[in-house]
Amino acid sequence: MSEYRNFKIEIFYDEEDKVWFAKFPELNGCMNHGDTPEEALKNLLGIKDEWLKIGKEAGWNMTKFKKSSTISSINNEGDSCNTTTVDDNKNITLTEN
Repeated sequence: MSEYRNFKIEIFYDEEDKVWFAKFPELNGCMNHGDTPEEALKNLLGIKDEWLKIGKEAGWNMTKFKKSSTISSINNEGDSCNTTTVDDNKNITLTEN
């Protein structure tokens, strides 16, 4: 199981190049093409893990791409809200609002 969450995929046809493109809008430059939408998608999925690996190795901030669970709780007075985020590695972040 990947440490990264799922990403939105966009698939579109380019009239000028006469080819289908598939891309992850959130992953800058992570796109591929094919003769059919299915081929473009297959090719895109084939490079996603490499894109994420290169980003991690280059020291990019990959936190926003990781899976996480968010739990919100409100104190007894109801005048503040604490947000606790727990990622798959069991790292916990507490934010007081």
